[in-house]
Amino acid sequence: LSLVVWAKNIFTPMYGQYDIPGRLISFFMRLFQIIARSIIMVIWIFFSFTMIAVWIAFPFFICYQIFFQLGVIW
Repeated sequence: LSLVVWAKNIFTPMYGQYDIPGRLISFFMRLFQIIARSIIMVIWIFFSFTMIAVWIAFPFFICYQIFFQLGVIW
């Protein structure tokens, strides 16, 4: 998502337009991109940690189901 690159270039005008409207449009567009990409990154990190937790818990769940079917667990 390259948030560092977007944050580093937040005050750099896009497309070489150094006039006031070009700088304002570039700043707010990059600010919007930083906010949107940060939200996407937080969602992706949450999803990744959830999948890791499921991956770790899955063998325990399988063992529980095996013991439950064998009648070891009431």
